[in-house]
Amino acid sequence: MLSIKIYAFIGQMILYSLLHSNEGTLFTITVHINNIGSNKGQIICNLHIEAKTFPKKHIARETSKIVDNSSMIVFRNIKKGEYAISVLHDENMNGKIDFNIFHIPSENTGASNNAKGFFGPPKYKDAKFYIDRDKTIFINL
Repeated sequence: MLSIKIYAFIGQMILYSLLHSNEGTLFTITVHINNIGSNKGQIICNLHIEAKTFPKKHIARETSKIVDNSSMIVFRNIKKGEYAISVLHDENMNGKIDFNIFHIPSENTGASNNAKGFFGPPKYKDAKFYIDRDKTIFINL
C-alpha cells in the first residue's frame, strides 16, 4: 500500500515539473520598429547576448522591408535568458552601418528599451531585457 502512494507521489512530482518547467522551452521575440525616416532601404535587426561585444557581434540577424515608415521582425526559437537588440535603417542596402567623416552614423540606429548612447552606441546594460516567455518589443528610430 505504501509503495502505491510513493509511486503516485513521484508521478505527481514528475507531472508538476513537466508542466511548470520552461527550461527547454523556446520563445519568440517580436520587434516593432517605428518612426523610420523613410521607406527607402531595409531594416537590419540584431540579437545580442554579451555586453562586451554589443552592438558589434550578434547571435542572430533578421532583415525586413519598410512599409509606412515602420517594420516588424520576428526572432524565433529563442532560449530563456538575457538579450539586447540593435536596429539599423540600412538606407543604401549595403548590409552595414555607414559613418560620416566624424565617425557618426549616417543611418538611423536604435536599440531595445529605446536605449541611447552618449558619444557612441548605447550600453548593453541599458538595452538588455530578460525573456522567459514570448515578448514584443517596440523600438523608435
